[in-house]
Amino acid sequence: MFSIRTDLSSDVKPTTPLKLLRFCLNPSPYLRRAEGAELPPGPRSIENYLSMIERIPALDGAYIDSVSAWATRELDYRREHFYCVRHSFTYDPESKRVVAPGKHYTYDFLHELGEALHPLGRWVFTNIHNTMDTFLLYAVSDVPGIESSITNHERFAYIR
Repeated sequence: MFSIRTDLSSDVKPTTPLKLLRFCLNPSPYLRRAEGAELPPGPRSIENYLSMIERIPALDGAYIDSVSAWATRELDYRREHFYCVRHSFTYDPESKRVVAPGKHYTYDFLHELGEALHPLGRWVFTNIHNTMDTFLLYAVSDVPGIESSITNHERFAYIR
């Protein structure tokens, strides 16, 4: 899956559009390993965090930077991924095809990461954009942060 972006997935678009081709990986922790392949990104990341915490006990948890830019705003058309969907499907209004919202994959990843870390007394720290399509990620973040270019304090307070 890839998307063409001109804004770095930011909340405030740059004055000069950028030319970016972004490859989006499905972070679902429920993707199975294909025969002969390495673990998919979600399960591999959870495994890596657990390994780091085991090696470095002083770590308080996992920090996920720009988590909302992973796959949150993307629509997944790949039917071979549909088996791991735990939430509702939707459709792409342009193509009229059934799709899985990427925000649900990201939500599931953060939830399962928390399930792995919480018994160890560790937390999930996130940096999340402040748009309504990323709002549900706050529910599975122990310490959510917002990095923004918004200077309108009234709007920012509403988002917070």
